[in-house]
Amino acid sequence: MGIKPQTLGAIVDALEQQDDDAAIFVDPQVELSADTAAAVGPQGHAEFRGMRYLLEIWLAREAIDVWRSWRGSRLPTLEEKVAAVVYYALNDAYMPI
Repeated sequence: MGIKPQTLGAIVDALEQQDDDAAIFVDPQVELSADTAAAVGPQGHAEFRGMRYLLEIWLAREAIDVWRSWRGSRLPTLEEKVAAVVYYALNDAYMPI
């Protein structure tokens, strides 16, 4: 699991290297974007290293997979991946077309 804070974009870009049992945590003070400070930590916590829970790694992967599936298997940009993950985290639903 990641220990040092990094960006949400960097974490999303490297989802395949993350543990399924981990979760993404983000800076609670800013609007969510690829540049938002973030960290990977243990599931089941509302906070980790002063950051708030966003979404489990496996759900982030699933949100991106559904995004791709609903768009004819098109490869998303990093910004589109982050948008799909954030949308799912905030709405408990996949990002519509």
